[in-house]
Amino acid sequence: MDHIPLADGARQPALSIPLVVKSASDYPYGHGEDDFISFPEHHLRELRLIHPELGPEDALLSLAQSWLYFGTLTEFFQQPISSNTLTRLNHSGDRFICTSALHEIRSLWIASLPPRPVGGAGFRRRVGRRCGVLLARATWAYEHFQGMVTEDPRARLVMFSIKVMLCSLCHTARVVLCPTPTLDTVLARLSFRPAPVDDSTATDFLLWDYMVQNGWCPYQMNHLATLHSATSMIYLASIPRMKRNIGHENCLRAGCCKASQIDWAAFESLHVAVGCTCEHVLVDEQQIMAKLEDGQIPLLSCMRSTSGDFSIEVIQADIHTVFGTPTFYYAVSHVRLLQYDQKSFQGGRPILFIVLRMGRWSWESIG
Repeated sequence: MDHIPLADGARQPALSIPLVVKSASDYPYGHGEDDFISFPEHHLRELRLIHPELGPEDALLSLAQSWLYFGTLTEFFQQPISSNTLTRLNHSGDRFICTSALHEIRSLWIASLPPRPVGGAGFRRRVGRRCGVLLARATWAYEHFQGMVTEDPRARLVMFSIKVMLCSLCHTARVVLCPTPTLDTVLARLSFRPAPVDDSTATDFLLWDYMVQNGWCPYQMNHLATLHSATSMIYLASIPRMKRNIGHENCLRAGCCKASQIDWAAFESLHVAVGCTCEHVLVDEQQIMAKLEDGQIPLLSCMRSTSGDFSIEVIQADIHTVFGTPTFYYAVSHVRLLQYDQKSFQGGRPILFIVLRMGRWSWESIG
């Protein structure tokens, strides 16, 4: 996953993908020697001859990584991909996948394509169709490997890396060559499966724990997983979220982000004076919703009388005027840099106070 650009200051998710390929050479998949479809038969025959001690699970993972990882890369870029090129040794001497070298491989491949204005458009379309068929076949095989039961702890990591690589190649083909319905379908098929409601980890979404540690809401993660590809989710997973006082433990069961909701039973208004006991002034939410349902724009008119009493009233705002005069109002959100400074509030203008919570619009008053 080292080939995926991240946000400034973010770090790669700590997932180490083991190299399980066992082959007679450093090239587990030889371009031109075996057709992509017939490769599994040749590879399994080689494993039985060279490594007769391998069990079914080792053979399964070796085939998956050799065929769908190195094989897809080789066929996509039309050049042999050495297992040493895309791996590194850790402190224990074990070899793990490292994809930083893909930057150069991708650049050289793009440079080899003819320019679009010089008759290259048709050639790129043909290459795009070839890549689309390749990725569709690899995705079909990947889905079947996913359905195979194995207790090997490396299996989820290997399959996860294959999914990420297929997504990366699909995005590359769409950008460098041309978007096609086949590539769009492949991206849709490679989306993550959302986690179950019981908070268990029975999912192929290996970034789950990492995103939770980075402050992401599980409900929000499930929603994002249905919208974005694996490469996009890695980018998002690397970005730490703002820590909240309220946890996200009940968000999946509740069907919304509870950490972003206000618990009115425990809510305490913020005041300048410590220990303030003034009454909490608010408006009925139904009044606001009624105006919205009628297609009107509700505003909160906040007024302080000469005696110091504070009142809030829901008024209707016209797109152009209110009572024959231009509409002036303050728009207040939950974005910290945009929040209205209550110390500077002097009244006069209505307030449009909007809170967006996971797709639900809410309205609140200033305490």
